[in-house]
Order: sequence, then C-alpha cells, then structure tokens
Amino acid sequence: MRAYTGGGSALLLLSSGTEDYFVGTFYFESGLYKTNLAGVTRRNGTHAGALTQGSSFSAYRVHTADPLAFNGGVLLTWRNGDAPGCDLNGSGYAHEVLASSVALYYVY
Repeated sequence: MRAYTGGGSALLLLSSGTEDYFVGTFYFESGLYKTNLAGVTRRNGTHAGALTQGSSFSAYRVHTADPLAFNGGVLLTWRNGDAPGCDLNGSGYAHEVLASSVALYYVY
C-alpha cells in the first residue's frame, strides 16, 4: 500500500504487502481476526490458508497509532503482485483485482 500526498509529489510506503498492511501473516492463513489496528472480517476461496485466484476478503485498517496526515488530498494505491526487485514507482506486474473501499477521516 502506498500513499501519495502533496498533489502526488510525496510518496509514503505504508506496507510491503497486503497482509502487512492489514497486520496479517502469510495471506491471512491464521483466519479471521479483529484488533484495534486492523482485522480481516471475511474471506473465502482459500486453499491451504492462502488467498488464491478468485478468492476474496474483507479487511479494515485504522490509522490512529500511525496517523496518515495530508493536506489537499491523498491517493492510496494498492499494488498487487509486484515482481521481485521492482522499484516503488516503476515496473512491476499486476493481476486484475476488483476492489472497493470506504475511507473515513477527520479534519482538525
């Protein structure tokens, strides 16, 4: 997961992978969990604990312990299937993913 702030000029690397961002391990092989920071509330289409093609999951992540501060907007990107050795901004490969999200934030 990556966040671009400042009109896209600043890159923040939020995690090294999907399970890292949602504080899971090895594609959520431990099953469902809920914490104050993150959780996986639903998953299906797994094989031997791993998410496989055609599988789905629902997860949440709260940024209270590590606030994501921005001014003028933020763009969150989720790269799926990075090739080994690809850089943060450049070429990797991606698998088709259908994703939806809801973001709640507060202004102070």
